[in-house]
Amino acid sequence: MQEQVPDGLVQVPGMPPGLVYVPNEAIPAESPRIGTEPIGSIPAAQVRRAWAREHASNWRLYIVRFIAAGLAVVVTVLVVPGLGFIGWRWGLFVQIAVIFGVLNATVKPLLQFLVLRFIFSTYGIVVVLINTLLLVLLAILLKDTFEASRPFSVLVGGLLVGVLGLVFETLLGATPPVLDRDYKERHGLR
Repeated sequence: MQEQVPDGLVQVPGMPPGLVYVPNEAIPAESPRIGTEPIGSIPAAQVRRAWAREHASNWRLYIVRFIAAGLAVVVTVLVVPGLGFIGWRWGLFVQIAVIFGVLNATVKPLLQFLVLRFIFSTYGIVVVLINTLLLVLLAILLKDTFEASRPFSVLVGGLLVGVLGLVFETLLGATPPVLDRDYKERHGLR
């Protein structure tokens, strides 16, 4: 008759059965809840994807992103010399927000996909160039409303539009909060 070995313990080879058991560090006391997904999955990325799926059909989110994009462009133009509006009216804010929002939603992801490996190798400097290109496209589309006279100003504007866009989207709630893996456990939120 063979004796049953309790879970989490193993019998030491070479010892008589039933005498010595040591805990097996490879077998946890309870099954892990995090990290049991397919290889290569990151829990934070899954949470972000779930948030994105949940908010994909949220029309209010798109409006907030358009407002954040328009606000970022307007503040950038007000701050950076060399960028300017010709005959500014408040109705232009909506026009700029919609056009820059459409450029952000269509052209920017396409360009980011095409230069993806350069984004990683340059630590994101290429994203500034993409934002600069979006400002140039905005100036081309809105010739009678928006002007970009100096190349250095457009480059600084591209940097500022990216930073301000991120700040405004975060402040207006268009991006999910970034939490570390153990935040919920430390604060008893599970």
